[in-house]
Amino acid sequence: MLGVSAAKSQSQKEASSNAYVLVTILPERYRHPAIIAPSKVQCPDGEAAYTALYTIIIAIIQLSGGELSDPRLRRHLSRLNAAENMPSLNPGDAHSPSEKTEIILQRMVKQQYLVRITEAKGQNEEEGTTWHIGPRGKVEVDNESIAQVVREIYGGATDELEKRLQTSLKVKDGKSAIATVVEEQGAADGDPGPSWRRSGRRAAAEAEEENDDEEDEEDEDDE
Repeated sequence: MLGVSAAKSQSQKEASSNAYVLVTILPERYRHPAIIAPSKVQCPDGEAAYTALYTIIIAIIQLSGGELSDPRLRRHLSRLNAAENMPSLNPGDAHSPSEKTEIILQRMVKQQYLVRITEAKGQNEEEGTTWHIGPRGKVEVDNESIAQVVREIYGGATDELEKRLQTSLKVKDGKSAIATVVEEQGAADGDPGPSWRRSGRRAAAEAEEENDDEEDEEDEDDE
């Protein structure tokens, strides 16, 4: 018995040690797609579509409490017009511009973006399938990313939306997040002053005043 237990313990350790996710430690300003392109991409458009699909699915699962039944997932995919087919990794190929949705979902499971759990409910009942976020999905699509996706879909951040996002995802306020990004970009560009903190309206007003002053000076010179 001790030998069997030790063997099981050792096999469990080996199984867990084989799973890992690579994470970049580069600052946010260096993670722009123009700087870091995905490796071994067959087609940029196909890769972008695939990224969008698993990001949306992960967002739906997370906003549903971290678990989603298979029928509910299928209903969401139907609303996205992706119940039967999804764009392939090479949508420009006339012979295979799309792939079956089930094949794409299997790829997401294999790449650890999603986890599919199937359980038998009873002797005379059908199996129940639930979808969860995989370890790679949790790393690459965190709550901040999900919140940003929701803001884009709703057309921007509102007070009511931000309250819901903070309740559901425990994320920062959207305005604070934007200010942080602007601050990092200003620091990266070596901006010596606080002009990057000005709002768009204030900056526009100041620019208009400067133009008026320049016109007045030109008129005085002409006189």
